[in-house]
Amino acid sequence: MYYSYRGKDGILPGLRLASSRDGKTWNRHYNEKDPRGMGQIFHSTPGAYYEWHQASRIGGTYFLSIEVGIAAGKRWRPVIAVSRHPATGWAQMDVDALLQTKWEGLYRDDTMYHVATPARYQIAGRWYLYAQACPLPANGNYIDGQWDLWCVACDRLVPTLPGCEGIFIPGQPTVAEALR
Repeated sequence: MYYSYRGKDGILPGLRLASSRDGKTWNRHYNEKDPRGMGQIFHSTPGAYYEWHQASRIGGTYFLSIEVGIAAGKRWRPVIAVSRHPATGWAQMDVDALLQTKWEGLYRDDTMYHVATPARYQIAGRWYLYAQACPLPANGNYIDGQWDLWCVACDRLVPTLPGCEGIFIPGQPTVAEALR
């Protein structure tokens, strides 16, 4: 189980891992290699809120689709973490790699300022990102937003970690990608 938490080190400061053989008794896996010393499965962005939504595997690569609220939730966005093993070796991709403001022809402040609960699915050979999105509320508080479900085609293939599968994200393929 991957989980976000609240503790002495912050509110939703990252993701941790626990495992269970029976679903009743859990063992927390504290990551000694976390450079911030909080035991998280990957180095998180300081001051950001983290919630995870989906774990998946493509070939030998594991992906976590997570939502990250940079600057204590100032703008929520979908983010991907990648590993070759479900329990170790996780690395977060650039927090701006899937940022909704880069979704040309689709993004607008009045429809999807915040994007959360990301999940990616392959349907008929094509990738899609499903997520909740809301415009920036007048009071600036995302909790008061009108959250709608969105489905966004993911046609742009980007690399992740060396030796890992790439991932399709929202956007048009570059010329080089289209020629492959």
